[in-house]
Amino acid sequence: NGIIEEEQERLEELINHYDNEIEKLPKGSLQAKKLSKVEKYIYLVFRENGKHISKYIGKEDSEEVKQLIDNIKKRKNLEALRKKASSNLKEVYKLIKVYKRER
Repeated sequence: NGIIEEEQERLEELINHYDNEIEKLPKGSLQAKKLSKVEKYIYLVFRENGKHISKYIGKEDSEEVKQLIDNIKKRKNLEALRKKASSNLKEVYKLIKVYKRER
C-alpha cells in the first residue's frame, strides 16, 4: 500500500506541475487571415469571460508568430500529459479504495 500512496502523491504533484506550466502558456489557437493577395496575418483566437477574442499577432513569417506556434504546441502536449496523469491517478484511487475494502 505504501507504493500506491507514493504513486498517488507523485501523480498529484505531476498534475500540479503540469497545471502551473500550462497556466504560463497562451490559450487558444491561431487563425490566419488573408487581407491581401500576398500576405497572411495571424490572430490568436480564444475565449475570455465567455467572449470570443481575436488578437492580432503579426505577419505569418514573424518571429512572434513562430514563438506562439511553439508555445501552443507545448501547451497541447502538456495538456495531453496532464490528461494521462489524471487518468492514471483515477486508477490509483480505485486501487486504494479496493485495498481499504479488503482490510
